[in-house]
Amino acid sequence: MTSPRPRRADFHTHSTASDGTLAPADLVYQASRRGLTILALTDHDTTLGLAPAMAAAADLGIRLIPGIELSTDVEHGEIHILGYSIDPADATLQTTLATLRQARESRIDRMVAQLRSIGITLNRDAIQPNTPGGSIGRPHVARAMVDAGYVESVPEAFARFIGNGRPGYVPSQRLTPAEAVRLIVAAGGLAFHAHPLTSPLFPGNLDDLIAAGLAGL
Repeated sequence: MTSPRPRRADFHTHSTASDGTLAPADLVYQASRRGLTILALTDHDTTLGLAPAMAAAADLGIRLIPGIELSTDVEHGEIHILGYSIDPADATLQTTLATLRQARESRIDRMVAQLRSIGITLNRDAIQPNTPGGSIGRPHVARAMVDAGYVESVPEAFARFIGNGRPGYVPSQRLTPAEAVRLIVAAGGLAFHAHPLTSPLFPGNLDDLIAAGLAGL
Protein backbone atom coordinates (compact mmCIF):
# COMPACT_ATOMS: atom_id res chain seq x y z
CA MET A 1 0.00 0.00 0.00
CA THR A 2 1.34 3.41 -0.93
CA SER A 3 1.20 6.22 1.58
CA PRO A 4 -1.04 9.18 0.74
CA ARG A 5 0.79 12.12 -0.77
CA PRO A 6 1.51 14.70 1.94
CA ARG A 7 -0.25 18.00 1.53
CA ARG A 8 1.80 21.16 1.46
CA ALA A 9 0.21 24.39 2.60
CA ASP A 10 0.95 28.02 3.38
CA PHE A 11 -1.53 29.72 5.70
CA HIS A 12 -0.02 33.21 5.79
CA THR A 13 0.61 35.00 2.48
CA HIS A 14 0.34 38.53 1.11
CA SER A 15 -0.21 39.78 -2.42
CA THR A 16 0.08 43.17 -4.09
CA ALA A 17 -3.38 43.91 -2.70
CA SER A 18 -1.45 44.85 0.45
CA ASP A 19 2.33 44.66 0.96
CA GLY A 20 3.20 41.54 -1.04
CA THR A 21 5.26 41.48 -4.22
CA LEU A 22 3.15 39.13 -6.38
CA ALA A 23 -0.29 39.78 -7.83
CA PRO A 24 -2.94 37.46 -6.31
CA ALA A 25 -3.15 35.16 -9.34
CA ASP A 26 0.64 35.07 -9.67
CA LEU A 27 0.95 34.16 -6.00
CA VAL A 28 -1.36 31.18 -6.53
CA TYR A 29 0.58 30.15 -9.63
CA GLN A 30 3.90 30.24 -7.78
CA ALA A 31 2.38 28.24 -4.92
CA SER A 32 1.24 25.61 -7.42
CA ARG A 33 4.71 25.48 -9.00
CA ARG A 34 6.18 24.75 -5.58
CA GLY A 35 3.81 21.89 -4.93
CA LEU A 36 1.39 23.54 -2.52
CA THR A 37 -2.16 22.21 -2.51
CA ILE A 38 -3.65 24.58 0.11
CA LEU A 39 -3.09 28.33 0.25
CA ALA A 40 -4.55 31.05 2.45
CA LEU A 41 -4.41 34.61 1.14
CA THR A 42 -4.26 36.88 4.19
CA ASP A 43 -3.61 40.41 2.94
CA HIS A 44 -3.44 43.25 5.45
CA ASP A 45 -6.85 44.83 6.05
CA THR A 46 -8.26 44.04 2.60
CA THR A 47 -10.06 41.29 0.71
CA LEU A 48 -9.37 42.86 -2.69
CA GLY A 49 -7.09 40.05 -3.84
CA LEU A 50 -9.41 37.18 -2.98
CA ALA A 51 -11.51 37.08 -6.16
CA PRO A 52 -8.58 36.79 -8.61
CA ALA A 53 -6.78 34.40 -6.27
CA MET A 54 -9.81 32.13 -5.99
CA ALA A 55 -10.27 32.10 -9.77
CA ALA A 56 -6.63 31.13 -10.28
CA ALA A 57 -6.84 28.49 -7.55
CA ALA A 58 -9.87 26.90 -9.22
CA ASP A 59 -7.98 26.71 -12.52
CA LEU A 60 -4.90 25.18 -10.89
CA GLY A 61 -6.65 22.78 -8.54
CA ILE A 62 -5.46 24.46 -5.35
CA ARG A 63 -7.68 24.93 -2.32
CA LEU A 64 -7.75 28.67 -1.62
CA ILE A 65 -8.77 29.69 1.89
CA PRO A 66 -10.21 33.23 1.88
CA GLY A 67 -8.45 35.10 4.63
CA ILE A 68 -7.30 38.43 5.99
CA GLU A 69 -4.77 39.82 8.46
CA LEU A 70 -6.19 42.63 10.58
CA SER A 71 -3.73 45.09 12.08
CA THR A 72 -4.71 46.13 15.59
CA ASP A 73 -3.39 48.62 18.12
CA VAL A 74 -2.27 47.90 21.66
CA GLU A 75 -0.21 49.93 24.09
CA HIS A 76 3.45 49.99 23.01
CA GLY A 77 2.88 48.18 19.75
CA GLU A 78 0.53 46.26 17.52
CA ILE A 79 -0.99 42.80 17.19
CA HIS A 80 -2.03 41.12 13.97
CA ILE A 81 -5.10 38.89 13.91
CA LEU A 82 -5.48 36.36 11.10
CA GLY A 83 -8.90 35.40 9.80
CA TYR A 84 -9.53 32.20 7.85
CA SER A 85 -12.56 31.10 5.83
CA ILE A 86 -14.16 34.52 6.06
CA ASP A 87 -17.05 35.61 3.87
CA PRO A 88 -15.52 38.40 1.74
CA ALA A 89 -18.99 39.76 0.99
CA ASP A 90 -19.92 40.27 4.64
CA ALA A 91 -21.36 43.79 4.84
CA THR A 92 -20.02 44.68 8.29
CA LEU A 93 -16.56 43.44 7.36
CA GLN A 94 -16.48 45.51 4.18
CA THR A 95 -17.78 48.64 5.90
CA THR A 96 -15.09 48.32 8.56
CA LEU A 97 -12.37 47.71 5.97
CA ALA A 98 -13.44 50.84 4.08
CA THR A 99 -13.06 52.87 7.28
CA LEU A 100 -9.65 51.34 7.94
CA ARG A 101 -8.56 52.02 4.36
CA GLN A 102 -9.45 55.71 4.75
CA ALA A 103 -7.52 55.84 8.03
CA ARG A 104 -4.48 54.28 6.34
CA GLU A 105 -4.54 56.92 3.59
CA SER A 106 -4.75 59.70 6.17
CA ARG A 107 -1.86 58.19 8.11
CA ILE A 108 0.34 58.11 5.00
CA ASP A 109 -0.51 61.78 4.34
CA ARG A 110 0.62 62.68 7.85
CA MET A 111 3.72 60.49 7.61
CA VAL A 112 4.84 62.14 4.37
CA ALA A 113 4.38 65.56 6.01
CA GLN A 114 6.32 64.41 9.08
CA LEU A 115 9.18 63.13 6.94
CA ARG A 116 9.22 66.40 5.00
CA SER A 117 9.70 68.27 8.28
CA ILE A 118 12.97 66.39 8.83
CA GLY A 119 14.25 66.91 5.30
CA ILE A 120 12.91 63.85 3.49
CA THR A 121 10.72 64.90 0.58
CA LEU A 122 8.62 62.19 -1.03
CA ASN A 123 6.06 62.38 -3.82
CA ARG A 124 2.81 61.49 -2.05
CA ASP A 125 1.06 60.74 -5.34
CA ALA A 126 3.66 58.06 -6.07
CA ILE A 127 3.01 56.26 -2.78
CA GLN A 128 0.11 54.04 -3.71
CA PRO A 129 -0.99 50.45 -3.14
CA ASN A 130 0.41 48.03 -5.69
CA THR A 131 -3.20 47.21 -6.62
CA PRO A 132 -5.68 50.12 -7.09
CA GLY A 133 -7.95 50.25 -4.06
CA GLY A 134 -5.64 47.97 -2.09
CA SER A 135 -4.24 48.43 1.39
CA ILE A 136 -1.50 51.05 1.79
CA GLY A 137 0.97 51.11 4.66
CA ARG A 138 4.46 51.89 5.89
CA PRO A 139 6.16 49.38 3.53
CA HIS A 140 4.99 51.53 0.61
CA VAL A 141 6.56 54.61 2.22
CA ALA A 142 9.74 52.64 2.87
CA ARG A 143 9.97 51.58 -0.77
CA ALA A 144 9.47 55.19 -1.87
CA MET A 145 12.37 56.18 0.39
CA VAL A 146 14.55 53.53 -1.23
CA ASP A 147 13.54 54.71 -4.71
CA ALA A 148 14.34 58.32 -3.78
CA GLY A 149 17.77 57.36 -2.45
CA TYR A 150 17.23 58.31 1.19
CA VAL A 151 17.89 54.76 2.40
CA GLU A 152 19.33 51.61 0.86
CA SER A 153 16.67 49.17 2.02
CA VAL A 154 13.18 48.85 3.47
CA PRO A 155 14.53 47.61 6.84
CA GLU A 156 16.78 50.67 7.02
CA ALA A 157 13.79 52.95 6.43
CA PHE A 158 11.97 51.37 9.35
CA ALA A 159 15.01 51.31 11.63
CA ARG A 160 15.98 54.95 11.03
CA PHE A 161 12.80 56.79 10.14
CA ILE A 162 9.36 55.14 10.19
CA GLY A 163 9.51 52.40 12.81
CA ASN A 164 7.81 52.90 16.16
CA GLY A 165 9.42 55.81 17.97
CA ARG A 166 11.41 56.97 14.94
CA PRO A 167 11.21 60.61 13.74
CA GLY A 168 8.89 59.88 10.81
CA TYR A 169 6.54 57.58 12.69
CA VAL A 170 2.86 58.46 12.91
CA PRO A 171 0.50 56.42 15.14
CA SER A 172 -2.22 54.47 13.39
CA GLN A 173 -5.97 54.33 14.00
CA ARG A 174 -7.01 50.70 14.12
CA LEU A 175 -9.24 48.15 15.77
CA THR A 176 -8.45 46.61 19.12
CA PRO A 177 -7.43 42.93 19.00
CA ALA A 178 -10.76 41.83 20.51
CA GLU A 179 -12.69 43.92 17.97
CA ALA A 180 -10.75 42.26 15.16
CA VAL A 181 -11.50 38.80 16.51
CA ARG A 182 -15.21 39.56 16.78
CA LEU A 183 -15.27 41.04 13.27
CA ILE A 184 -13.72 37.88 11.80
CA VAL A 185 -16.06 35.59 13.70
CA ALA A 186 -19.09 37.64 12.63
CA ALA A 187 -17.93 37.24 9.02
CA GLY A 188 -18.04 33.46 9.41
CA GLY A 189 -14.31 33.03 9.91
CA LEU A 190 -11.85 31.59 12.39
CA ALA A 191 -9.59 34.08 14.17
CA PHE A 192 -5.95 33.31 14.99
CA HIS A 193 -3.25 35.32 16.78
CA ALA A 194 -0.45 35.93 14.24
CA HIS A 195 3.22 35.53 15.31
CA PRO A 196 2.31 35.55 19.02
CA LEU A 197 5.87 35.23 20.32
CA THR A 198 6.66 38.72 19.02
CA SER A 199 3.47 40.21 20.45
CA PRO A 200 3.97 42.93 23.09
CA LEU A 201 1.17 41.48 25.25
CA PHE A 202 1.40 37.71 24.71
CA PRO A 203 0.37 35.65 26.61
CA GLY A 204 -1.35 38.08 28.95
CA ASN A 205 -3.96 39.08 26.39
CA LEU A 206 -5.12 35.55 25.56
CA ASP A 207 -8.05 35.36 27.99
CA ASP A 208 -9.69 38.45 26.50
CA LEU A 209 -9.13 37.23 22.94
CA ILE A 210 -10.45 33.75 23.69
CA ALA A 211 -13.55 35.33 25.22
CA ALA A 212 -13.99 37.31 21.99
CA GLY A 213 -13.81 34.10 19.95
CA LEU A 214 -10.12 33.46 19.21
CA ALA A 215 -9.67 29.98 17.73
CA GLY A 216 -5.91 29.54 17.97
CA LEU A 217 -2.37 30.80 17.49
